Amino acid sequence: MGKQPNDTEPNFALPNILSLGTAEDLREKFLQNLVVGSDIKVDAGNVDAITTPCLQVIISANNSFEEAGCHLSIENPSDAFIAAFNDLGFGEFIEKWSIK
Repeated sequence: MGKQPNDTEPNFALPNILSLGTAEDLREKFLQNLVVGSDIKVDAGNVDAITTPCLQVIISANNSFEEAGCHLSIENPSDAFIAAFNDLGFGEFIEKWSIK
């Protein structure tokens, strides 16, 4: 079962580089933190680069969380994290998930 964050602590932090090689690990990290009915908070403050496969993993994780009655929050999204979503036309997800 995943770790339950308190009001200020994220479940986990994203690494600096989110590439094709880290997409599967990212997927596993989200699955480990899925607790039905619980919210998930992820710290994206250190992300320097993110590729499309990792964006897909995050969006897919959000869909799974919503189906399980959970809410995904992204804490401190870095400029690179925000730009990657905006560049692919997914800026609405950032607005929905962001905690600054």
